[in-house]
Amino acid sequence: MRINTGNGAMTFSGGSMGPTLTRDDFLAGSLATEAKAAVVNEPWMTFEFWPEPMVAASAVFKDSTLVELRFMMTETGDHERPWNEQDEIRRKSIHDEWLTAQLGGGPHDFPWGSIESDFDPRSLCSQIIVRYVRDPSRERTDG
Repeated sequence: MRINTGNGAMTFSGGSMGPTLTRDDFLAGSLATEAKAAVVNEPWMTFEFWPEPMVAASAVFKDSTLVELRFMMTETGDHERPWNEQDEIRRKSIHDEWLTAQLGGGPHDFPWGSIESDFDPRSLCSQIIVRYVRDPSRERTDG
């Protein structure tokens, strides 16, 4: 798994996705073969899927636009286990190490959006969040 810092595309062993991916293209692609709609509150939809072994992900769309990609590394391939704070803090450190190896020190802000490692103590969940912006003043014009 890796991220292209030039355009925000994430590449997984099961396929790639980035800020230009539409909801229809996602649903027609290889990453969505076993995706499940987790939130359906039009215009918002969130799909859960496994883009590669040991990685659980969620793609958040507003209308047909991908606005956020969330993923977490798992040790067992099972994200249905009971969560606890100690395990999630450990997962956050794994995510932090991955981000540092991929991108160097943070913050990780780019013309296409941002990427961060987050621990939410309310939901006891650690994940890497890629946020895509639709602000033309922040987008690159050099392709």
